[in-house]
Amino acid sequence: MSNFSLFDSDEIFNIFFDYIKNKYEFKDLGNRFIIRKIGRIKRLHYAIDDLVDWWDLDIKKDELEYMLKNEIYTKAVFKNILEFSNIKQVLDNLSMKPKKVSYSKVYYISFEDIKDEKDLYKSLSYNQKKNIRNYLNRLRKINFVFEKIEDYKSIFKEVVNFITLRHKETYWNDLLYVQTIDKVLNFFYNNNMMEVFVMKSQNDIMTINITLLFEKKSFWWITAFNDKYTYFSPPRISVWYILNYYLKKGFKEFNFMRGEAEYKTFWTKKYYKLYRYEFENPNLIRKVFSFFI
Repeated sequence: MSNFSLFDSDEIFNIFFDYIKNKYEFKDLGNRFIIRKIGRIKRLHYAIDDLVDWWDLDIKKDELEYMLKNEIYTKAVFKNILEFSNIKQVLDNLSMKPKKVSYSKVYYISFEDIKDEKDLYKSLSYNQKKNIRNYLNRLRKINFVFEKIEDYKSIFKEVVNFITLRHKETYWNDLLYVQTIDKVLNFFYNNNMMEVFVMKSQNDIMTINITLLFEKKSFWWITAFNDKYTYFSPPRISVWYILNYYLKKGFKEFNFMRGEAEYKTFWTKKYYKLYRYEFENPNLIRKVFSFFI
């Protein structure tokens, strides 16, 4: 596995797979792959690819090709695949060729050439420096506090509340999903792979940020903020403090995780490629048949 395999443990897979089992009907192919009906299309895919930022797998080329050539499905989709993952090498060496290959970006900041807060500040654009100064001045007027807390459970309800208030269409409106994430966080917490940061003003929570830790890399996985403090841009300033925290602790990298939101480019232009491979069933009879079962 690559050194980004924080989601690849059996326990993490089983927690997310239990969610899939309770939400959908599917054919279990083994090797962590399923065929599930999405609309009229039967999709062959990695069982939990909708729920994790990326995944990797040690699977032999022959095993994957057998599924692709012999199962009844319409389309096979392998998404959220990092450019240096093992599964990408397997996909690139199949005798079958994908119909489509595309990629999105996972932005990150390398601390390799950044020694301290001064260097970090210098690395930012003029506008980002100005914004950090302005928002910090605003926050100081309301006596804000930014701190790391030890127990995520004390603020987890606030995370759910902030996210669902801001987003009508989100997994977080699903109680089973929330319970699933709670189990995953508990796994990371018990394995010392997670940290939680909170910004407050007068004991009122402004932002909550949950990072995952793996091999001296920090991954910004969950963020939630109170909309009434938008004027103070607490998410931006939280990132500033989190970056300095991991820089001082000697971390190698801060990763913004999946998603190409523009605000991430305010911090960095560096990115990893996150690939998506799409295959059509090579057997026309099986492909047509997949629409009727």
